[in-house]
Amino acid sequence: MDFVIYDTEYTTWEGALARKWLGDNEYKEVIQIGALKVSYPDFEIKDSLKIFIKPQKNPLLSDYCRNLTGISQEQVDNGVPFQQGLAEFLHFADGCLAGSYGNDGCVLSENALLNREDPQGVYGAYFINLAYWVKQFGKQTEGLNSGKLWTLVPENERKFDKIREHDALNDCYSILEMLRYMHKLGYSLPFQK
Repeated sequence: MDFVIYDTEYTTWEGALARKWLGDNEYKEVIQIGALKVSYPDFEIKDSLKIFIKPQKNPLLSDYCRNLTGISQEQVDNGVPFQQGLAEFLHFADGCLAGSYGNDGCVLSENALLNREDPQGVYGAYFINLAYWVKQFGKQTEGLNSGKLWTLVPENERKFDKIREHDALNDCYSILEMLRYMHKLGYSLPFQK
């Protein structure tokens, strides 16, 4: 059985998180989608995907966004339109259970509406929030974003030495490290039968 871990990066500004993106002309426009197709139960990576998306409402990234994500203005300028990036991601997922750590499915739906697409085709039953399962691990996960999950895995259990957070594909590797370790410890995960 295969499953997909995915993550998004989106436009942001200093203080946007505290304002919940309610400031003037603040939209969570997707600028990057990263995904890993993983086999279960061995947790081997079968394929990966990294797409840069060109934002429409705020085509110029803030300094804060560029510094946080490491995504350059050139990368988004040469990115694909959201509709194309979404189609590539959905083709990659190919009906597999797809999980993110947080509300990335909602962000994709918001972007579909923002781009005048039907969000029903985006936020289907196979999109899940892995945070509900990761919370079983305990209080150490509170306040951690997806890119920091790998730090909870003991060094001798890690497959990766260092993972830079706030890069969509790197955040997927971080989530994978955590899920692989939780599986080894016997925690319940959503793709188990």
